[in-house]
Amino acid sequence: MNFKSLVLSFCAAATLGAAEYTFDTPDKWQQPKLLTTANNKLIVDGPKALIAKKLVKINPGDTIKIRGSYIAAANTPADVVYIGFKAYDKNRNELRHHHVIPYPGTDTTLAKAANVGDKVIYITNGEKWTAKSAMVVSNTAADLSDIPNFNTLSQAKKVEKENNLWKITLATPIKKAIAQGTNMRQHKISGHMYYVFGMTKPGFTDPRANMIKKMWPGVAYVRFLVYANWRQNKAAKLEMTTPGFEVVPAAAAK
Repeated sequence: MNFKSLVLSFCAAATLGAAEYTFDTPDKWQQPKLLTTANNKLIVDGPKALIAKKLVKINPGDTIKIRGSYIAAANTPADVVYIGFKAYDKNRNELRHHHVIPYPGTDTTLAKAANVGDKVIYITNGEKWTAKSAMVVSNTAADLSDIPNFNTLSQAKKVEKENNLWKITLATPIKKAIAQGTNMRQHKISGHMYYVFGMTKPGFTDPRANMIKKMWPGVAYVRFLVYANWRQNKAAKLEMTTPGFEVVPAAAAK
């Protein structure tokens, strides 16, 4: 889809049964003072992390479609924008990548019991473990039925083979004792759910911008977010027109 910067089609006919949410005034955002208005547009000066107030219910099988126009204001430098969601489970606990996105092939078991305060643990197989942006998670299941998993220990800082075991050095001490034989895994450390990344320069084309995307496992609520002018250029100015998204029910998406 071609659009000016990250312009997403808002004129197409609404998907049957879909619910639309628009955040087109400052009062619909958690920090309204970060935005101003002009000519029916929201204006964002410099780098700002914007999170909508409304918590939107998501049902199993629903998908989402980002809407709106996100363009650099006239005579201001082009920058970048990230558009996505803060995700929450049914109890409104926030979900991040390290709760839901596993590193494939890292399922193993704890080879030695771990005590509160330990910064080193031993696992039986660390062949596919990494010390790059990886969270150590316990009480896992090979079929991934544990996801979302909130049994996070810490980021792995070092992965070493020691005799017949694997020694994992953690960034911070563990806060809860873990029994020998407990199932373990690594999850990816990253940001929020469903980022669309694009230049705010008019004419930029990003084929991901208007696609329908499935939810993470366990997502029951979402909040819309926009990271504006995220190259940190203080002179950049983003104009948003009808920013928001559409929730497409499972039946309508088929």
